Amino acid sequence: MGRKKSIVLAAVFIVAVIAADYLQNGREMSVYNSRSFTAGTYKEKHLIIVVNRLYIPDKMECASEIVRKCRENDFGNILFSYDYGIPNELYASVYLSEHDVKRGEPVFTLSYTAKGGTLTDSNIVDNPQVFELTVE
Repeated sequence: MGRKKSIVLAAVFIVAVIAADYLQNGREMSVYNSRSFTAGTYKEKHLIIVVNRLYIPDKMECASEIVRKCRENDFGNILFSYDYGIPNELYASVYLSEHDVKRGEPVFTLSYTAKGGTLTDSNIVDNPQVFELTVE
């Protein structure tokens, strides 16, 4: 009886490890909501991002990945239209899951704005060197 119990416990443990790995690493982050604000040639992009993870070990690394995906237009569930202008500033609220979005509990927020807070004609795609990433 003890051997069967050990085998069952080992199988449960293996399934739990596989499930946890999938929940942490097996799903892509996605854009839950996107809205833009435009005034003349100035454009802001505001996003709600769902990372589909159990936790985020490094918020700055995660934020950098989000900015990279925005710059490269590389989200799997949305294609940004940069035809009418590329954003001059990017803001995002980041959530672990859609459930957290509905509860209104972001893990962090990010802003990708011109260094020194000065508005410029630079955009997030063509001029990344003039931008700085802030995580709160």
